[in-house]
Amino acid sequence: MRWSSKLNPFPHVLAAALGCLLLAAALGCLLAAGCSRPSPDEHLRRGEQLLAADRKEEAIAQFTKAIEIDPKSVNAYLNRAMCYNETGRPREAVADFSKAIELDPTDAYPYDQRAILYRTVLNEPARAEADRAKANAIRDERWDELKDLRERQPRRRR
Repeated sequence: MRWSSKLNPFPHVLAAALGCLLLAAALGCLLAAGCSRPSPDEHLRRGEQLLAADRKEEAIAQFTKAIEIDPKSVNAYLNRAMCYNETGRPREAVADFSKAIELDPTDAYPYDQRAILYRTVLNEPARAEADRAKANAIRDERWDELKDLRERQPRRRR
């Protein structure tokens, strides 16, 4: 007696199971490919290693990749700015220090670094002085915050 597909559901169940298995395998491959993409932190780490090895152009590429993945990565902008400065591209360095300032205006470091470029390389003393003043104001404000914090803490007896 010949089995009919109407009487035996096995071929349909097998086909459905194989279809689900293939779909799961395809989704697994897509997820694995997406998960293996390096994170901004991995690009930062690679860039820092390349910078330490004096391979600045390669470091710039890694910092740029970190920025492409996370455009709000202050550290990527700061590191790339340092590389630009060290490879004789002060305007690009200023742009990256400016972006770092835009992302975190409470950090004195990019103001200091941009002031140095304005003063020593770009011959823009007014801008240099403005950045130096801003960096000093930030440091003064942080110092005052630290003093207030210390005063609020209970004193320990020895």
